[in-house]
Amino acid sequence: MERSAQISLMSRIYKLATQVIIYAGEEDRNSRMAMDYIKNRAKMDEVCNNRFSEPNTSFIPPTLLEVKAIRSFLKRPWFGRLWVLQEAASSSSAIVFRISQAISWRTFSKAIRSEFV
Repeated sequence: MERSAQISLMSRIYKLATQVIIYAGEEDRNSRMAMDYIKNRAKMDEVCNNRFSEPNTSFIPPTLLEVKAIRSFLKRPWFGRLWVLQEAASSSSAIVFRISQAISWRTFSKAIRSEFV
């Protein structure tokens, strides 16, 4: 009973938070490549969507190395915890952070959904 109360309290905290920072673990070659791909994908989508007001049709798919890097990155423990994914999704402003780079959760999840879900 207490656990249920704590879980609903955490959900409320995340919804009301001004900023949620998601630390996805130590930086390595795969995380660097995955984050770079996601950031570049978001920039390309933004440019194309702003220019043509249509969905991005000029997108270049990820290379095999980028796909492997992103899949490796998504196997990190943080992404395996369903409740934290729900909390990040319910927050009004969340960023995925690693030592040298940060990406908004909205941008991150949009890029992952469009390619890997």
